[in-house]
Amino acid sequence: MLLQGGTVSIANLLLYYNTKPCWWCLVETKKTKMKKNIYLFLSLLLFSGVIYADAIGHTSSAITMSSPISDKNDKSGQKVKALRLKDGSSYIGEVKGKRPHGKGKQIFPNGDIYEGDFVKGKMQGKGKYRFNDGETYEGDFLDGRQHGKGICHFVDGKCYDGEWYCDYQHGYGKMTYPNGDVYSGNWVEDKREGSGSYFYANGASYVGEWKNDVHEGMGTFIWSDNSKYIGMWKNNLREGEGTYTFAEGATYIGDWKNDMRHGKGKFTFPNGDTYEGSYVNGEWHGEGVYKSVSGVTYTGSFENGNRNGKGTMTFEGGAVYVGDWKNNMRHGKGKYTWANGDVYDGDWQNDTMHGAGVLRLSSGLKYRGGYFDGYEHGTGIAIDENGYRYEGTFSEGQRHGFFIVKDSTGNVVRECEYDLGQQVNKKESKKK
Repeated sequence: MLLQGGTVSIANLLLYYNTKPCWWCLVETKKTKMKKNIYLFLSLLLFSGVIYADAIGHTSSAITMSSPISDKNDKSGQKVKALRLKDGSSYIGEVKGKRPHGKGKQIFPNGDIYEGDFVKGKMQGKGKYRFNDGETYEGDFLDGRQHGKGICHFVDGKCYDGEWYCDYQHGYGKMTYPNGDVYSGNWVEDKREGSGSYFYANGASYVGEWKNDVHEGMGTFIWSDNSKYIGMWKNNLREGEGTYTFAEGATYIGDWKNDMRHGKGKFTFPNGDTYEGSYVNGEWHGEGVYKSVSGVTYTGSFENGNRNGKGTMTFEGGAVYVGDWKNNMRHGKGKYTWANGDVYDGDWQNDTMHGAGVLRLSSGLKYRGGYFDGYEHGTGIAIDENGYRYEGTFSEGQRHGFFIVKDSTGNVVRECEYDLGQQVNKKESKKK
C-alpha cells in the first residue's frame, strides 16, 4: 500500500515523489503512463479528504514524526520517509523507529540545509551543512554539531580545514584568508592558541606561540625585508627578552616592552660599533656605554638617544673628556686631557671651551681666565715656562690690550700693550 497507519500532508507526498526512492523508480521504469495514473490517484485522495495537513515535531534530543508516507525499505533495510519536523524543518531520508537514522537531508526554516548521516534524530557522521548566508561546512558531525575533522568556507572568503569540537574550530587546523595569508596550527574555540605558523601574502611570517588569537609567548617574526625578531611576545607586541636583526645587518639583543626596546640591551651597528645600556621607549636612555671600532668610547648618561648628563669619552688617539654633556656635545663643566698631556678644565658650550677655565700645557705654559668659542678671550693670566705672569686681556687666543708682567716671585717686571699678540710699547718697572 502507498499509505499506511495514518494521514500525511500533500507537501510531504510531493517531496517524497520528487526524491524518487527505490520502489517509486521501479514503477517509473515499467511504464511512463503509470505517472499519470499515480497523480490521478493522489488527486482523488485529496478531494476525498483522505490527505490533510498534519502537525509533526522534533526535540533537541530526538525527532518524532506523523505516520510515514511509505514503509518501503532501502537496500540497507532502513526505511525511507519524508517528514515535517516540529521546528518547521523538512526531512527526507532513512529513519529508524520514529527518528531520522542513516542517510538523509534536512531543510531548516531559515534556509539552512544539511545532507548526510543521522543517528537517532541528530546529525552525526559525515555530512555537508549549507548555511543560508552561503557559508558551508563539510566533514564530521557528532550529536548535531560540527565535531571531528571538516572544511568550512566562510562568506568573507576564508577557508578553514582542520579539527572541530562542538561547533568550534578546535585542535589543529589551517585557515586560508582571502588576501592569501595562511595560518596553520592549534585552535581553541575559534581562536588561534598554542603553537602555530602564520605566513603573510607579502612574504612576512610568524612562527611561535599564540594565545586568544594573538602572538603571545616565544615566537619568530620575519618581515618582508628580511628583518627578524626572535623572542617573547604579548598581545601581538614584542615584550620581554628578544633579539631583533635589522635588514641592513644591525642587531639588538635585550628587553622589550610594548613593541619597543625598553630596559637593558645591546645594539650592534653594521660597522661593528656597539651600545650597551638602558633603553626607554626605543631610545638610549639612562646609563650606557658606546664603543666604536675606531676606538672612541663613551661611558655615561643618555637621554632620548643622545649623550646627556655626566659622561666620559675616550677619543681615537687617546684624548679623554670627563664632564657634562648636552645633546651629544660637551656642555657645562668638564675636563679634557689631550694625548700629549695638555689639560683644559673649565666651562664648555656646544662642544667648545667657552666661559671660565684653566689650560695647562705639558710644556709648562698655563692660562687661567675667560674663553670664547674655544679661544682665550677676556681677562686672563698666562704663565710661561719661566714662571712669568702676563695679566691682562685676551682676544681670540692672543694678548690684546694692556698687560702687567710679573716674575715668578710676583714682582712687576714691566707694563705693556699688545695688539693681537704683538707688543706695541712697554715700560720697564724699577726695583725698589
